[in-house]
Amino acid sequence: MSKIIFNEFQRKQLENNPNVNHVSDRSISYKPEFTELVLVSCYPYLVPITKIKNHMK
Repeated sequence: MSKIIFNEFQRKQLENNPNVNHVSDRSISYKPEFTELVLVSCYPYLVPITKIKNHMK
């Protein structure tokens, strides 16, 4: 668990992000599409080549 505690203003800002699924005072959860895109971008060697090609279209 994070030591960061988001205040109301920060939570509102995060909720306006289109990639954020849910925000609580101590955590952020991202939409699955965004999470997968980040993983494919940062760790291409962990993802099968067919998945990478689908994201490049």
